Amino acid sequence: SLRRVFHQLHYVILMMKKGNREKPTPLVPSPAILSTRDHAVHFICHLVEDLKELARPFLQILLQHICFQMVEKSEIRSHGAQAVGMLITQMTSADYARFIKWLFNFSRKAKVAGRLFSIDVVMVLLEQPERKTEECQDLELQCFLPHRFLIQSLLFARRTDDSPTVQGHSLACLAQCLELPSPNVTRAVHNLFSATGAQTVLEGEITEGSSQATQKTFRTLPFRTVEFSSTEPSDCEARENLALLLRRVKHSKVNVRKSALQALVGLLKHNVVPMIWENLEKLSECCRDPAVSVKKKALSCVGELLAAKPECTVVQKAWLQGVLPAVMDAESSVQDKALEALDQVVLCSIKAYFAGRHLDAGQRLTWDLLTLLCNECKNL
Repeated sequence: SLRRVFHQLHYVILMMKKGNREKPTPLVPSPAILSTRDHAVHFICHLVEDLKELARPFLQILLQHICFQMVEKSEIRSHGAQAVGMLITQMTSADYARFIKWLFNFSRKAKVAGRLFSIDVVMVLLEQPERKTEECQDLELQCFLPHRFLIQSLLFARRTDDSPTVQGHSLACLAQCLELPSPNVTRAVHNLFSATGAQTVLEGEITEGSSQATQKTFRTLPFRTVEFSSTEPSDCEARENLALLLRRVKHSKVNVRKSALQALVGLLKHNVVPMIWENLEKLSECCRDPAVSVKKKALSCVGELLAAKPECTVVQKAWLQGVLPAVMDAESSVQDKALEALDQVVLCSIKAYFAGRHLDAGQRLTWDLLTLLCNECKNL
């Protein structure tokens, strides 16, 4: 039957080996396995295109089981998300909305691998054209069609996940969203941090997606629709979001701190959050983080921000406060990174000065930094 065909092919798409009574085991991705997976995806797309209404219910089930049985390994998740993205193109807007509604509930109740995968799927879907609400006749499903829902309710919602791995992945992907060409995606991120006068919440974060959530084993998971109950997500205010992001920069886990730094730099680069010292000071402070990898990430971040906003005085100050102390860091690799930045930005641009000489952008930046160093940053 068609159900059996989809059931067997979903193991091919998951790149798993499944015996008669054995637990499915992931295969090591190889060109042959990836090619087989691609053929399976294209075959399913052909079936849905040819059989239409007969195949679409099974496509919905197939996508659910791919999400439900996904493993945590990032390479396999990435391939799986691409496959889901290809299969979703065969869905009508109404079916697409139903799947997004299911994915929203799944992202709050699944195991860590599932919550990570829901973010991967969102990033793939954000690269596809946004579905129009008028294409879906069901008014209750229309809210699941815009990219705004994917960003605010699936991606950014995982910032409070109880797993540091999921938190870090959510923040890293948020930074990537600002680099996408879609204006609707950029607008959705802006809406998360736009000023609303909300009271900043620093304590008592509410977490979703508990690692204690249970799932059925492979022995008790028949190939049928996987149901979750649905609850309305709470609205997040702008100041709460920014306060939480700044707290993540000081998180106990290294990967979360690094992802939060990248997200903060992205928000500053794209003028999503105000370019004020309160926000930039966090970047400078992270250049003195206990973890070497975080210090290096922070040095890269202040350099990236200076390259994007070379004429901004507060960015120049943040760069000086971050880079110059790192020259004397106890870790030699951090010293080398700071000295390299200092050489590229300051020393290489110093040239003999005389009245009337034209200064290019690099030279103007150098003299601006040196002026700051002699005035506001004398302590350095």
